[in-house]
Amino acid sequence: MLELIHDATPALSEDASQPFSFVCAVEQVGGSVLVCRCAADRQHLELVRCSPPEQAGIEVVLAPMCVASQDRYVTAMACIPGVAGDECLICLGFSHGGVSMFTTQGVVCLSFLLETQPVLRISVSCSRSPQQQPRLWLLQDTGIIAMVTLQSVKDAIFSLVTSGLPQASVALGSQLQFEVCTLRGRAEIADAGLIEEAQLVEDIFSVKASPSVVVTGARPFLSMHRLSTEKAPGRSLLGSATSALSSYAKSIFWEQDAEPEPQQLAPAGTLPIRELQIPSKEAPRESPVFLKFIDPTRVGETLHVAPCGGFQTLPLVVTCDAYGRVGLFCAETLRCLHLWKGYRDSQVAWLRSRCCNGCSVTEVQELSNGVGAKNETRRNAAGRLVLVIYASRRGLLEVWDVGEMLGPRRLDAMMVETSCRLLASRGKVHLLRGSGRLDAVRCCPPSPPAPLSKEDA
Repeated sequence: MLELIHDATPALSEDASQPFSFVCAVEQVGGSVLVCRCAADRQHLELVRCSPPEQAGIEVVLAPMCVASQDRYVTAMACIPGVAGDECLICLGFSHGGVSMFTTQGVVCLSFLLETQPVLRISVSCSRSPQQQPRLWLLQDTGIIAMVTLQSVKDAIFSLVTSGLPQASVALGSQLQFEVCTLRGRAEIADAGLIEEAQLVEDIFSVKASPSVVVTGARPFLSMHRLSTEKAPGRSLLGSATSALSSYAKSIFWEQDAEPEPQQLAPAGTLPIRELQIPSKEAPRESPVFLKFIDPTRVGETLHVAPCGGFQTLPLVVTCDAYGRVGLFCAETLRCLHLWKGYRDSQVAWLRSRCCNGCSVTEVQELSNGVGAKNETRRNAAGRLVLVIYASRRGLLEVWDVGEMLGPRRLDAMMVETSCRLLASRGKVHLLRGSGRLDAVRCCPPSPPAPLSKEDA
């Protein structure tokens, strides 16, 4: 169930008296894991690369660096995949609404501000269709959700590279495609998830789908907000944002002898609003409650959307509430599919199980889209989505199969420490203990029972 990445080390340990505010991790090529940590003061960022001891071991990629100053501080952090090729970006949200993206080397590559409200959550939208481009979305205070297409960021980076602009130039032609909506009809918003293609439930014969936001909090506990399908207008990426893109593009694609050293960009937390904000030509669109799960006493704390793709057809979300319950819901109908009780202060994550013969799920997914995908047993086993639940108060780590027809089934469980963090990214999950030990959570789906032979019969 747990695969050791690195044994306990002071470089990854956490002081219980001064715990880190935010921690995230992403598995890189070669099996190493990049751990990103924000200090207890919420103003310093640290990057540590962890590899098996026979390889590089522990490498401090970025010593604690100041990313916020004065009364500004970090309010959200996430690892965003698929922005610049295969490289992952670390995205930080700040209390004044600013956002900064860092490379895996700790270099600021983009900073901008859309709304002057604290950023509460950063993630990438879920889409079941490969034609639907994903979007980076920001959940901000007072019910604001801002959505930026990842493709527009990528296009801006490559356009700066191919245009041959000097480093100090401002690319006025760059466009950042984004839209801002306000979620209405709720008393409190704790967490949310963006689904690009949610089927309409009022007409069972309809095949129309539209982007929707599933929100948890209080009154109601769970709600869905349908977003407009009109194309978002392009907004010019001016000032520090375009300078950031230009410097990032040159630092990746141009040789040092061809271009001067790119100027180090400042994180958004150290800059005032006037130097970051992108002017908007229209007011945020309002999105009222479309569906809701009524439970007047339940208060939601976190919400996690199941990763789409592979063989997962039904969009799922899992919630954690203040009563210690973990709920599994259909994201299109808000129907409760299963409820776990006795999991107060729990952490949950979605994990893509891998095939028993050692091939990765990504490889099996590629086979499933081609002509050669004929082995249904292998497809169903390799593409299964499992839910990892860590009950911190009990020190219990569980893996549940949520794809069974008769309901979720526990695949594995083990006891661990009570001071752990469950870190998820790109469909992979890691367990970071307070002592600094890092493990990867692995799950190989059980093989179907072998048919009875004539002797057994």
